Amino acid sequence: MTLRLQLIASRLLTDEQQLTPSRMKVGGWSSHIDGAVAVMKSRTMEQWRTPVGKELFIAVRAHMTVHCIANSKPINPGVDWMGVIADDPIVQTFAAANLKMAQLRADNDITTTVRFRSAENIEKVLKLLRRAEALDKQYIEWIQALPPAWQINTVAWIDGEVPDLPNSVIHPGRVDSYGELWMAYKYNIVRGCRLFIYTTILRCVAWLGDNGDYRLTPEYATATQICRGLIEDIVASVPYFFGWNRGKDPSMSDRSNFACGEHDPTRVKPLAGIFSMWPIFAAASSDFASPSQRIFLRGRLKYIADMMGINQALIMFQVSGLFTDKVTPANNPRLN
Repeated sequence: MTLRLQLIASRLLTDEQQLTPSRMKVGGWSSHIDGAVAVMKSRTMEQWRTPVGKELFIAVRAHMTVHCIANSKPINPGVDWMGVIADDPIVQTFAAANLKMAQLRADNDITTTVRFRSAENIEKVLKLLRRAEALDKQYIEWIQALPPAWQINTVAWIDGEVPDLPNSVIHPGRVDSYGELWMAYKYNIVRGCRLFIYTTILRCVAWLGDNGDYRLTPEYATATQICRGLIEDIVASVPYFFGWNRGKDPSMSDRSNFACGEHDPTRVKPLAGIFSMWPIFAAASSDFASPSQRIFLRGRLKYIADMMGINQALIMFQVSGLFTDKVTPANNPRLN
C-alpha cells in the first residue's frame, strides 16, 4: 500500500484547513469538509465504487471522521459512510472504529453534561460508558490483528536530560520506528482516540458517582496507567516523523511511496507534520501528560507551524498551553 490515498485527501485541504484540536470550531476546515460531504451526497454510491471514486470517498471519509472526532461533532447521516469498502481490511476496520469514535465524542458532550439525575439519564450515561469500553476493546483488537509488517521497533533509548526540549526532536525515553509513515499515522490516530475514550469513561464515572472524587475510583487508576502509556507511545513516535537520525539509521527512513514529486527517504516532508499534529495535540492536552512531555510536544506543534508552514498547528500550540482534556465542572456539571 502507498500514500496515494492520503495524498489525494491532503490536496483537498489548504494550510488553514488541516486537522483541528478538540472543541475548536475553525470555519475554513469545517467549510471544506462540509463541501466534500455535499459532493458525496450529490452522487450515487455506485458512482463512488469506481477505482478513482473509491479512493476519493475513502480519503474524504478519513478527513471527515477526524474532523468530527476533533470537534465532538456527529457524523453526517446523509451518506452511507461504510457503503464503499476499502480493498485493505485494515483500512476498513480502522474507518469503522473511527466513525464510532466520532459519534461517541458527540454523544459524550451531550450525555455527561445533563444535570438531572433521573433513571433515564442514568441509563444513558451507563450505555455511553459501555460503548466507550467496547470501542476501546475494538481498537485494541485492531492493533492485535495487524500483520508483521506493522511491527513497531524500538531503535534507541535516550537517557538523561535533553537540552532545549522545546526545540528538540527527541524526548528522554525510547525512540520507535515504523514500516512506513502512514502506519505511524494510523497508530497515533488510534492512540489519540483512546485518550479521548478514557476521558469519556472518566466523565461517565464522575457523573454516576455521588459527588465523590472520581480520581479515587478504580477507573481513574486504570485510565492513568493506560493513558500514560499511550502518551509515551506518541512521544516515542515523534523522532520518526521528524527525521531524527534518518541519515544514519535506515530504520528511521521514510519508505513510503509517493505518486509524484521527488522522493528522498532522508528528507522530512510537510505531510509528516500533517499526519502527526493531531495526535501530538491530543497527547499534549491530556491531563496525563508529564510537564516535560507537554513542553516537548508543544514544541513540535510550534515547529510544524513555523518550519513546515502548517498554520493550524499554531492554533493547536496556543490552545494546548491552556487546555487539558480532563473531567471538570465545565464539562461535567454534576461536579459542581
